[in-house]
Amino acid sequence: MEKVICKSCGFEVGNGKSFKDYPKRNLVCCICGKKRTCKPLEAYFLTEADIPSKLHPLSIKSVNRRLGKSKKLSPTQIEKKKLIKENDRLWSKIVRRKAGDVCVIDSNSGKIDAHHLFSRRLWATRWDTRNGVSLCVHHHIWNFNFSAHKTPEKFRKWYMATYGETKYLFLKRESQKPVTRSLAFVKYWNEKLKTEATALKIDF
Repeated sequence: MEKVICKSCGFEVGNGKSFKDYPKRNLVCCICGKKRTCKPLEAYFLTEADIPSKLHPLSIKSVNRRLGKSKKLSPTQIEKKKLIKENDRLWSKIVRRKAGDVCVIDSNSGKIDAHHLFSRRLWATRWDTRNGVSLCVHHHIWNFNFSAHKTPEKFRKWYMATYGETKYLFLKRESQKPVTRSLAFVKYWNEKLKTEATALKIDF
């Protein structure tokens, strides 16, 4: 089935070729993925060369992914990407295991998540297990009265009252350290997490 970019996804500018002169047929938008019957001026046909020039830059990555045209990664980039995923998975397992696979707030043993006290976007403490808190989904995301994501200020005060302000300030200082997100940095944390996982008898 042919892929197009439809106007409902925001593509309304440019000199795309309309389908008004084509017979009706089913099309699939390469952004929203919905099937559409071709009608005059409702969709535009784009070649691969047209996509970067006619779409907003934020949409280009999405379009390329849909079309399977993502940039080819080097062997080093592939290895790094694989290790990052493995580190995230190991970090989550270790944080939950240290807490006994229960929520540290209400001891719930249902669906347990590992929450980053300081955002995972801060690479200095992304895989530091001291920066993790084992929480049930209720206290991690969904509780509007008290949860790590919905009421971050309440959660911060609870953390400092439970684990101490010294630990909180230490992690805050560590999280703000500049790091180089190189393959060597990722490998270092991978080895460290594997050692910790082995001590806790976690399979990886």
